[in-house]
Amino acid sequence: MDIAHLVPANGAMTARPVPASAWLRILRAPLLHFLLIGGGLFMVVQLSRPPERDLFVRLSHAEVRLHEETFALQSGRPPDESERRALIQSEVDDRLLLEEAFALGWHESDGVARRRLIQNQRFLAPEDPASDDELLERARSQGMDRSDIVVRRRLLERMRLGIAAVARETEPTREELESHRREHADVFMRPERVRLSHVFLSRDRRGASLSEDAETLGRRITADEIAPERAAEHSDPSLVRTALPLSSGSALTRELGSAFAQAALRTAVGQWSGPIGSAYGVHFVYVHEHVPATLPQLDEILSDVRTDWLHGREQRALMDHIVALRERAVVTVEPPSRSSPDGDDVSRESRATHSSRSASTGSSRAP
Repeated sequence: MDIAHLVPANGAMTARPVPASAWLRILRAPLLHFLLIGGGLFMVVQLSRPPERDLFVRLSHAEVRLHEETFALQSGRPPDESERRALIQSEVDDRLLLEEAFALGWHESDGVARRRLIQNQRFLAPEDPASDDELLERARSQGMDRSDIVVRRRLLERMRLGIAAVARETEPTREELESHRREHADVFMRPERVRLSHVFLSRDRRGASLSEDAETLGRRITADEIAPERAAEHSDPSLVRTALPLSSGSALTRELGSAFAQAALRTAVGQWSGPIGSAYGVHFVYVHEHVPATLPQLDEILSDVRTDWLHGREQRALMDHIVALRERAVVTVEPPSRSSPDGDDVSRESRATHSSRSASTGSSRAP
């Protein structure tokens, strides 16, 4: 396309001056006023807002050892290095949430925490005539609001419930629930189930003749002498019904053990199978119906899917909140003293104090 005729002959472009009336219209425009006022307010808010303070968490070596000993008592072995780091990180995260609860003043306003601290002081000095407010002040001066396990658990519970409440404010859409159902099919899948009848021969009742009686019963079943509907007439007395409704493997395991459950689920429909052993004796099983594992449609399990979706959102919100707190945290984990039983680790711990950015040891920003 030829555009040469659009360019002046001397090659120069002449800018037209903006008339004064146009500038006046721009300066009088409401949109400009709005933008200038909004920008000014934003700057004032940002400049007047106090800087977000760092959070400081310090764990003594004795506190770390206590967590390790508790783990050992519960699991029967000491924690390995990764488990030790996880224990420390969990304690650090709790401390960070507690610091936020204290910053919100919940240690002073929460009724449960107040009653607990007053109760502690009344127990220590039952004859003391001090008022509740005086006892509260004394408890806080002694650090009870930070050291008492009941107060600690209460404040942590309030923090977690508060974060969860915010996460539950927005309801999921049907599309989100359907996607969640499909992505977590293993959670919502209905297991395979069987409806069966069985003839039971008791080990306690028959004793040494159990094997011989089972062979006799097997021959009668093979000869079609026993209909499944009449199984109860040929069974020994038992607390377990001879006709069981549609039952999953876990339900059958609770009733008669895992060996029986596995064999029953493998039995073909419409025929007897046995002998099948259990903790109580021997069984011959007839399966009337076998329903394979299925993933129900959303409308069938809508409440369960919604509950699980909201729970997942709560967990993500809590973790996001903790991660944000970690970014502001300066964490110090005290290394063992040279006189401690594990003092050989002092050099390793000390090096980590200066180099590690994990919360497992040393002084650092939390990960």
